[in-house]
Amino acid sequence: MAAVLAARDPAVDGSGGATRALLSALAAAWERGWQPADVVHSVRRRCGWTSCASWAP
Repeated sequence: MAAVLAARDPAVDGSGGATRALLSALAAAWERGWQPADVVHSVRRRCGWTSCASWAP
């Protein structure tokens, strides 16, 4: 998922810091038993539909 987001606009994360942070957060969530749909639901709840509509199903 992080690779797909980074490929859409490489200029957004030129240093790779945002990609590393996202991968770390997703790995931690996965270890706590969260599923991908849980992460999407949480992002939508915090950021609103328009913030994640381009990458979340």
